[in-house]
Amino acid sequence: MIPRSLGTFHPNLTVGCVCGECNNYFSKHLELQLARESPESVVRYQYGLRKGTAAQPHSKITARINVPGPMFGAKVVLGPNATKDGFEIFYLPQVAIQAKASEEWKWYLEEDLNEDVVKALGPGAGIKYFVTTKIELERLRSRMQNLVSSPTEVVKHDQIPPQPKLKIEIAAGFNSNVARCVAKIGFNYLAYATNEDGRLLLQEEFDEIRNYVRYQANPKMGLLNFSTNPKLDAEERKGSLVDGHILAVDWDPTGEKILCVVNLFGAMSYQISLCRGYSGVWFPIGSAHFFDFRNKATRKVPLRHP
Repeated sequence: MIPRSLGTFHPNLTVGCVCGECNNYFSKHLELQLARESPESVVRYQYGLRKGTAAQPHSKITARINVPGPMFGAKVVLGPNATKDGFEIFYLPQVAIQAKASEEWKWYLEEDLNEDVVKALGPGAGIKYFVTTKIELERLRSRMQNLVSSPTEVVKHDQIPPQPKLKIEIAAGFNSNVARCVAKIGFNYLAYATNEDGRLLLQEEFDEIRNYVRYQANPKMGLLNFSTNPKLDAEERKGSLVDGHILAVDWDPTGEKILCVVNLFGAMSYQISLCRGYSGVWFPIGSAHFFDFRNKATRKVPLRHP
C-alpha cells in the first residue's frame, strides 16, 4: 500500500492484482514524483528516508530564506542532516537585483542571469551578491559585468556564514502525477479491503478512478481533495496523536460513493472518491490501518466516522 520511499512496515500490506507492467509504470512515473517532488518528500528527511537533495534549481519544490534582513528571499537547497532526523541548508551563489524605485529584490542563480533579466536595469538600480567563496563572487561579478551596459549601484556583497538554524519557506507544487499516486494508494487499499475481488473492482463504476490512475484520463469532477495547510515541520506535528500513515476506506452516508482517506506522516491528508454513483448490490467495506513509525508496525484500527 505504502511506497517504500515513505517507510517500510510489518506486516507490509500488499496486493497481487497489479500486473508487472503497471507496477513498473507506477514506480517510475508516479511514486518517484511523490518521493521527490511533493510536500511529503520534505518530511522524509525527518525519518531518515531521504539521502539526496531537495529544492534543486528548477525543481517543483522551492526553498527560500524567510528571515527579515539582507538574505530574505535567497534560494537554498535542502539535504539530510548529520543525525538523519531532519534537513540542513546548503547555500547557492546568487545575485539579487533591485530595479530603481522598487523595494523588491529578486534573486537569480548564475544560470538564470541573462540579458532579459537585466535589460530593465538603469542607473541607480541595485545589485547584491551572496556567495560562500571569493571564487563564486568573482564569477558572478564577471557575469554581471558582461550583461549590464549602464552603471548600477552594487549595494553590498556578503559571504554567507554557516547557520545551523535558519527559518525558510518551502513551496511544493501539487502536480497531476502526485495526485494520481495518492489515488493509486487509495484504490490499492480498496482492493486490499475487498480481498482483491476482481468482479467488483472491474465494474464500470470504477473505470473513472482506474483510468485516471493508469492513463491520466481527466475525470468529469475532481476525484481528490487535500488539506491546504500541510504540516511539514516536526514542531507543527508534535501535538498529533499519530506518528505515521493512516489509510481508511468506507461508504459515504448516501451509500453511493466509496471514499478513501490517505494521511501521510500526519502532514498531508487526502480524500479520494473511488466510486461515484454506485448502483450495484451494497456490501460492507469499512476498513482502516495505521502504519506506525514508532515500531515500524502496521495494525488495523477502528474506523471512526465524523
